[in-house]
Amino acid sequence: MQLTIEIPDELAQRAEAERARLIALIHRTLQRPGAGRTGIIQEVFEFLASGPSPEQILAFRPSQLAVDRLSELLDKNRESSLSAEEESELDTMQSLNHLFALLKVQAHQQQPGK
Repeated sequence: MQLTIEIPDELAQRAEAERARLIALIHRTLQRPGAGRTGIIQEVFEFLASGPSPEQILAFRPSQLAVDRLSELLDKNRESSLSAEEESELDTMQSLNHLFALLKVQAHQQQPGK
């Protein structure tokens, strides 16, 4: 199966350079126990699969449930009490945050008057 998403050309070029890392991230994410449950990963995949416009990318925010889970993981990280699974989940969330930062920069540059 192949999943295709539309992203700006400049971002696609940068993503191609990071292709192996992106594939590894998706693979790790889907291998995680509970990967099928609703969460930030599912939210992101569904959002990207919808072919969002630059405006929708700029407006995207994770659900309160995802924000609460991130807060919980960050608290446990500060206490050095993350399990290996939780550490992987936090790494994935941080990677998705980085991906969205890049997407939002590109989306902002595509807006009229920029």
